[in-house]
Amino acid sequence: MAKLKAQNVFILLVSLCIMTVMSATAHAQVDSLFTVLDVKVDVTSENAAKAREEAFGKAQMKAFEILVERLASSGEAANITPPDYITVSSLVRDFEITNEQLSSVRYIGTYTFRFKKEAVRQYVGGQGISYSDVSSKPVLVLPFYQYGADTILWDDRNPWLKAWQSKRTNTGLVPVITPIGDVQDVSDIGDNEAMTFNADDLENMVIRYNVGEAIIMVAVPEWSGSNETGRDPDQLIVNLYRTDRGRPDFARRITVLPSDINGDQTIFDAAVAQSRKVLQEAWKKQTAASAENATVLTAIVRFTSMQEWLQTRKALNRVQGIDKVDVKSITPSTATVELAYQGSTRRLQISLAQADIDLKAPQQPDYNYGYADFDTSQSLQPMYELKLKLYQ
Repeated sequence: MAKLKAQNVFILLVSLCIMTVMSATAHAQVDSLFTVLDVKVDVTSENAAKAREEAFGKAQMKAFEILVERLASSGEAANITPPDYITVSSLVRDFEITNEQLSSVRYIGTYTFRFKKEAVRQYVGGQGISYSDVSSKPVLVLPFYQYGADTILWDDRNPWLKAWQSKRTNTGLVPVITPIGDVQDVSDIGDNEAMTFNADDLENMVIRYNVGEAIIMVAVPEWSGSNETGRDPDQLIVNLYRTDRGRPDFARRITVLPSDINGDQTIFDAAVAQSRKVLQEAWKKQTAASAENATVLTAIVRFTSMQEWLQTRKALNRVQGIDKVDVKSITPSTATVELAYQGSTRRLQISLAQADIDLKAPQQPDYNYGYADFDTSQSLQPMYELKLKLYQ
């Protein structure tokens, strides 16, 4: 009876495994990284029909440019040969018009385009360009503003915080969250605690906002003259500090000048844009891959219950940067999986970490079995291990 029960559990596990493979396929079809929202175009032509046709072509090309800027570093994106209209059309999975206005000769429209993941990667890879198709966990930005020796965060006089709060749209690989400044926030980190925060309190804040880490950004204003009242600084220095090791670790300095301001931006708006770009570029550098770097890694998943395995399998389905997950074998306590992915093993580890999965390096097996002539060249290779952090 016990043996029959174990067999039934095993069959159920295999059935559920098949179901989750189907779920992974569905997930890959709606990869948000390859969806470009709110593409706005405004075209005037001979008549409304022609304006609408021209607008669609213009929107499609614009959407592809946005996608390339999202995936590739700024330096490499500039090196991509612009594709023609027919090529871009072949890369589009589908589209929708979310808003449109027509007159006799003018068309204003807003589109959403969903691109074919593999086709885009092949095109970009064919250009010899590395790219990232892995999103990071959200980052919590704490924008401190320095007045002499003091810093403020929650004070109404903080234009740096206001600039971040007015720019909440996230379109890149690194989603950014700005704190709301409620009672809990103020309790966790105070105005003058940019460099002296309590690590446990800040960790509570990170957990509450469900982010990967908090980044402190201290903006230091500078004026060329003596009159600092009623006008923006002539220069803004932004110092970035990581906090994931329980202390403020200096990471980067950004200098924002009036020449960096576009349109009706303030210098603080320009600094927000540059800070976002720095976060995006740093992340792309960590997770860059090229289309020719296809790799397969075999790993073992150990679990103590069916629930643990199902949650691990579900988490694997969410991992970006993995092309395919194959379950090669499964028992009531272990599963062997093959992960097909682009780039380095380090990139894979970072990708898995965004779904709260640890990839542990393999341990060298012990080949000393008492047989001097035992051939180990084709067997007993080191095995990676996957573990959902929830069960560590």
